[in-house]
Amino acid sequence: MSMLLEQTASKDITKDIGNNPVLMVLKLFALSPNEHTFTTRFANGDGYVYLRIEGNEKLGPATQHDKSFLAFVLTRMLEMKEQGKDFRTLRVSISEYLRKMGINSSGHAYHQVNETIDRLTSTKVYTNVELQGDGVVSYFNWIQSAKVHYTTRMIAGESKRCMTSFTIVPCEWIVNAAERGSFVEYAKGYFQLKSQLMQRIYEVVSTETQKDIFKIRMQELMERTGCDTSTKTFKKNLKRQIVGESGKPPTNVPEHAIYPYTEAHPEMSCAWGARVLAEKQWFVFVRGQPQTNELNIHLDEIPEWQPSLNSEDLNSLGVWVAEEEEDL
Repeated sequence: MSMLLEQTASKDITKDIGNNPVLMVLKLFALSPNEHTFTTRFANGDGYVYLRIEGNEKLGPATQHDKSFLAFVLTRMLEMKEQGKDFRTLRVSISEYLRKMGINSSGHAYHQVNETIDRLTSTKVYTNVELQGDGVVSYFNWIQSAKVHYTTRMIAGESKRCMTSFTIVPCEWIVNAAERGSFVEYAKGYFQLKSQLMQRIYEVVSTETQKDIFKIRMQELMERTGCDTSTKTFKKNLKRQIVGESGKPPTNVPEHAIYPYTEAHPEMSCAWGARVLAEKQWFVFVRGQPQTNELNIHLDEIPEWQPSLNSEDLNSLGVWVAEEEEDL
């Protein structure tokens, strides 16, 4: 079950919430609770970084929505670090968490937080490290250990447990990432996005922190978001979000405008309905500008997307860099 919690209308719910760029650019969280096991990869030098994610059989894998909880944890850790406090273990009241994330307080919300903590604690991230022919396959969980604190109250004549706070001990990778301080703040509209595709697109493009206009091939964008549909379906879904249809208003990627391009006619953006070969399809993102009907800039003049990643954050995942995927 994904963490689809009721959201309040607060205009400032994501003011301080952010995440590590590696967690944003790599698909490390399932887009569906049925996606029990999957492998993600990322180019690193002449080879690729491979990771295998495996969810608990009963609880399922940590999902894209569960990542929001982990982002809150990382943000809180960085705040504690800046205050000179020990941030390896943190205890947070449930009311603080819900308030910070703009989630209405309810029994359903408490239950969802419980399930999220369970999935983050049980999901395994497998890595493979090899040196001079000797290697080891290991795994870690996003949360090393957790405690959920509650009080017993009489509700409608029945004694019920009510969550009051939680104590989290993050995995070593999260602790080290907080130490290094790599951090990208989420836009204010991110947590209102209902589409996980749009959430993933926003996360991927937000890791490009050096340029306000850039391009990315459709096939690269699909791989980064973790979308496993056909290229035709991907473009159709993206068009439906950006242009809107059937009387539904469009859903833009927060703080970005998106324009489709084709290598066949690179002088300016093309129509969303244009027939374009997948390998010739590009998308151009313009940060801080409203969406318009077209973009009159030549494709060749636009630099390519390049995520700003801390090499230590990426390499410290402990994966073996190889030309071909290893048996994890």
